[in-house]
Amino acid sequence: MSRHLLESSMKFLSKMNTLCSQGSDIIAPLSEMVYHWVLTRSHHIHFIRHSERLLEYCPHLMQHLITFIQDCSSIRSISVQGNSIFIFASTISGNQIWSISKTDSSLDFIYDTAQLRALLLSEVADPWKWLWELGVDWVEHVMDLLQEELNATRQLPRLSTGYQIIDFRREENFTSQYRRKCLKALRYLAKTFCVLPNSFSVDDVIRIGTHAVSGGGFADIWLGRLNNMNVCLKVLRIFTSNGKVSQQVLKEFCEEALVWKQLDHPNVLPFIGVNEILFSPSYCFISPWMKNGNIMTYLENHPEQNRFPWISQVANGLQYLHGLDPPIIHGDIRGANILVMDDFNCCLADFGLALVTESPSLHEKSLNLRGSVRWMSPEILDPKLFHLIQPKSRDIYAFGCTVVEVVC
Repeated sequence: MSRHLLESSMKFLSKMNTLCSQGSDIIAPLSEMVYHWVLTRSHHIHFIRHSERLLEYCPHLMQHLITFIQDCSSIRSISVQGNSIFIFASTISGNQIWSISKTDSSLDFIYDTAQLRALLLSEVADPWKWLWELGVDWVEHVMDLLQEELNATRQLPRLSTGYQIIDFRREENFTSQYRRKCLKALRYLAKTFCVLPNSFSVDDVIRIGTHAVSGGGFADIWLGRLNNMNVCLKVLRIFTSNGKVSQQVLKEFCEEALVWKQLDHPNVLPFIGVNEILFSPSYCFISPWMKNGNIMTYLENHPEQNRFPWISQVANGLQYLHGLDPPIIHGDIRGANILVMDDFNCCLADFGLALVTESPSLHEKSLNLRGSVRWMSPEILDPKLFHLIQPKSRDIYAFGCTVVEVVC
């Protein structure tokens, strides 16, 4: 038993003793359960099941217990939905999803990494539709499994399907196909259920001030604070009469978050997470705070700045997006969407119009006509003049316009 685990247990019980109004009726049996779990390292799922019975009528105490368990075990997330407690845990063989019934405390195994890989690697047509049939309660947790697979295959490790070992270092083309299926499954589930993986949520962020720092046509920018660092809160600007966000807005929010989460490049703005509570009923994206603002604002105040290294960095970020498999089209390249980082390098931001391209060409009906007109290519403005349109050309034309905008 580690000293850290014992100290964490003592701090947790002390906090619970302060919060608990029922006194020893709860604290005494809870202490016994916690110390038994710590000393014997019994299965954490059984510990959760017994704890839920004890704290059934104290949901605020149960939330503190959930935080404690996550900090001291292999459990990645715990959520309560209706009469079930869903647990997402990491094991030696992979990630697993379990469900505990609050009615009879029964324990059910739902899905794990091996099953997911076997399904996606099978010859079944549209395997993500099979995932849809499992039901709505578990969808966020299976999306966590899919996102973990995307994170893992980014480093090309050896993955087991339960039936075979696949060395992705030797099968880079196979890795690309597998990542395509994972991303397609994620986007399909997000579009169907209008939800995101639990791992995307960041709950301990706070906003600074009572007014937005700046804003655009579709969102306001607030200053926030997370883990002792400043962060940017991009809040969707939503106008609603009934206090509810439309399904279309939710779908677009989920799509932007999913695309942005997959990106990892020095010249692309990092994605931290999302929050659905802080600006309810609206939603917000969380990213690092860029105190220097966008490239155009910075150049207005510092006209002596050498622009050409920044143009090269924007090109690097764009090349990265187009080189992904499947390629990602930014859809809104312009000066206002290029931020100056604290180290005075530049990065691409705002993926609200980003498009994941499944084919090398687009027809007129599949075009996204939203965006900034001054940076739109001729084939976007008048697609009837063109038979087939190369999706990357939209960004290339906008990049050329941005070079003129920055240099001149």
